[in-house]
Amino acid sequence: MEVTRVSSLTHSTPVPAVNVWVAVQHFAESPELQRRLLVGTKLRPGKVSGSDVRLVDLIGVQKNLTDVIGEDWPLRLAPVIDARMLGALEVAFRSARTFGDSLSITAKYAHVRAPHFRFSLKRTRTTAKLIFSKNTSTTEPAWRAACLSVTVGASVLSQAVLGPRARALEFHFSWREPAYASLARGAFPGAVKFATKECALVAPASFCDMPSPFADAALFAHAVAELKRASKPPRQLDLVLMNVMQFFAGYGEGRPTELELARELGVSRRTLARRLHESGTTFRSLLDDHLKRRADELRRDRRYSQGEIAHMLGFEDPSSFSRACRRWFAD
Repeated sequence: MEVTRVSSLTHSTPVPAVNVWVAVQHFAESPELQRRLLVGTKLRPGKVSGSDVRLVDLIGVQKNLTDVIGEDWPLRLAPVIDARMLGALEVAFRSARTFGDSLSITAKYAHVRAPHFRFSLKRTRTTAKLIFSKNTSTTEPAWRAACLSVTVGASVLSQAVLGPRARALEFHFSWREPAYASLARGAFPGAVKFATKECALVAPASFCDMPSPFADAALFAHAVAELKRASKPPRQLDLVLMNVMQFFAGYGEGRPTELELARELGVSRRTLARRLHESGTTFRSLLDDHLKRRADELRRDRRYSQGEIAHMLGFEDPSSFSRACRRWFAD
């Protein structure tokens, strides 16, 4: 049995903007909906462009998509996903000598496209499993949606090389069969199974020796070199921001304090401030993002008055909350 494991990069790693841009453009039918999909991130409506975005913003948009559209949003997006959107990873996957080499290079470098996942390749006598594992703290619905998104990408890559033979693949998901199961079975070329041990793309072992019709040694070497450059410098995984986001997500009414967060993470306030500084942010900035997201959610809930929302978010008075809203939602 062969097992290959690869760690992901840090949360501050830039990720291709196309991952965000395609989804936002596909689902944002109005400026208001686009704003809701970007709330709580550093991205701005009409400005989701450029070569990359922060991982924390990618995860924020994916969480918003899950909250607003539903955790099946990657399945609805699948018809517009093209393998070429995956850049050098697609080139390396397609130009590898065999399908087994394609899976190996994906396990080693898929984190360049999805740094919030760990990827591993497990080969046995009968199967080859490309396994997707959670690498950040997030809500379960957002994690399931992200897993669906990664699986869609792996499926698109595989179909580009295998063609009709992709029907022999299996797509495994570790959660119980959901209401959107039929949509999932329509989105993938092979069998879809839920309540499995792990999330994975599973291929017959015989596929590993199958030559790629697009094999090109020079093109493969060039793509791998580009993936290597994108993977450097190697940094130890740091989940501080993801843990902070999880802490905020589970916080009730009122305003979290820096001391409460430090205690939750088991560190001193000074250590917390230093780690956040190393991550390019501060507690104040993260708290402001959290309050903005919560304010947006509560304002759309017609049950609460402006004064009640101000109280729920820990503002001293409604006027302070109104000033914050003008700053947050001026766009």
